[in-house]
Amino acid sequence: MAVLQAIAIIELAKKGWVESIPNQTRAWAVLVHQLLALTLQFGGISPERCWGQLSVVPDFSGITHSEFEILIKHMIQTEVQSSIQLETDRALWWTFAGGQVNHTLKYGLQFHHDWKIISDNFKLKIEGDSVGYATLSLAIAQMSTPTFWEAPATQRFILSQLPEYRLSKFQRALPEVYSLEMVSNYLLDIPGVIKFLNLNKLE
Repeated sequence: MAVLQAIAIIELAKKGWVESIPNQTRAWAVLVHQLLALTLQFGGISPERCWGQLSVVPDFSGITHSEFEILIKHMIQTEVQSSIQLETDRALWWTFAGGQVNHTLKYGLQFHHDWKIISDNFKLKIEGDSVGYATLSLAIAQMSTPTFWEAPATQRFILSQLPEYRLSKFQRALPEVYSLEMVSNYLLDIPGVIKFLNLNKLE
């Protein structure tokens, strides 16, 4: 059947009966699809990197950078609350922010709450008796400021929670504080977390 349709289309084209396809330079729906696909592919990606990859595509060539930024802000504002799925004694927070940001969020949330949290590139799975939208919103608001992360108590807690990763054969020669600094730099991204939370504020 497909072969017959293809032959029919070719014959119609020869006779001029097939409509031409107009060039699209502002394909908004396709742009949204590509933004979501890039986020899933890289486990979190910056708007600047998305723009760099997508702005050269002919189907998006009629969209300006300022229009692109408006789209990004709108997508964030309309999706942020739906990114947290609440169940009994459990929450799934779909950040799509990447491994480093999600690891950092994990330790920040555990600073005030005895929650069991599993993080990956796309989400945090949070389990505990007090898990709810109100407690999560408060914790997220606290983590959105540099003051929280700069506090000595927060830094001591995070260092105490870091796993004993061995990133180099020379790591054993370092004092413990420098070894932990290596692991922290590998696993965590505090500036990235602050930027992410301030772009994705819960209302």
